[in-house]
Amino acid sequence: MPATVRTCFAALLFLLASASVAQTPPPDGGPPYRVGGDVTRPQKTSGSAPAYTAEAREAKIMGVVILQAVIDEQGNVTEVEVLKGLPTGLEESAVKAVKSWKFDPATLHGKPVAVYYTLTVNFSIETDFIFGPLFSRFLEENSDFRDLVGAKRFGPALDLLDGRKADSDPEARLARIYILSALRRIDEAWAEARAYEGADPFEAFNQIAFAALNAAAGTRDEKAGAGFLDIGLEASDEALAIRDDKQAMITRSQLLRRKAELVTDPQRAALLQEAGELEKRSGISQ
Repeated sequence: MPATVRTCFAALLFLLASASVAQTPPPDGGPPYRVGGDVTRPQKTSGSAPAYTAEAREAKIMGVVILQAVIDEQGNVTEVEVLKGLPTGLEESAVKAVKSWKFDPATLHGKPVAVYYTLTVNFSIETDFIFGPLFSRFLEENSDFRDLVGAKRFGPALDLLDGRKADSDPEARLARIYILSALRRIDEAWAEARAYEGADPFEAFNQIAFAALNAAAGTRDEKAGAGFLDIGLEASDEALAIRDDKQAMITRSQLLRRKAELVTDPQRAALLQEAGELEKRSGISQ
């Protein structure tokens, strides 16, 4: 059996203050207040991370759940409203977790007060590859390369491949696609994928789409993220043109939802509609 890189799932939690700059109480003038001005933000002191559901783990669902909560004068989360969710039970997992969190409460002129507060829970997948059969066989047949990949020494692994001519060795080119995508050199991996003439182009395109989704999720550079998403969408389109694969549909739906966050209607509505249709076809509902 080929060695594989362990897939780990982690929920990285980021607490974001409300976008409001000035403290703006509701019409009756009382709490809950909005953070800003004289109203300080609450600070999380304890609470466990939400867990991936088994279905989300299998489907490799990534993304964020955005919640608006009320944090009271004692630092308890008393109300939670979902502003942006995720399928396969991740939305419910995020809500359940944040309801158990504790905070140092917000203050107004030094006195604890209840506030509205936006919480963002980021579900990410710490893996570099979707292992296809051709790449798995390549790992089995090339133990030195396999050991470097298992240790995530992708630079030396790429150096090993440089001595093999991709035009006459298509599976070496496929391996380059995997390694370049793990190094987040998505544009180079995409160029290799378009030149690939091996036994199963689906595997190359599917890996590019997944890697582009990971790269977009891992950057704070909006322009770079948009570029990753565009490549991922092109690659996923090519993959699905070859094979009506469940994982490929899920990856494309996630790419579409991330792309929708960067555009306005009517393009946004069209992207979300396509994502919803793919999720229904793959058995996932939003």
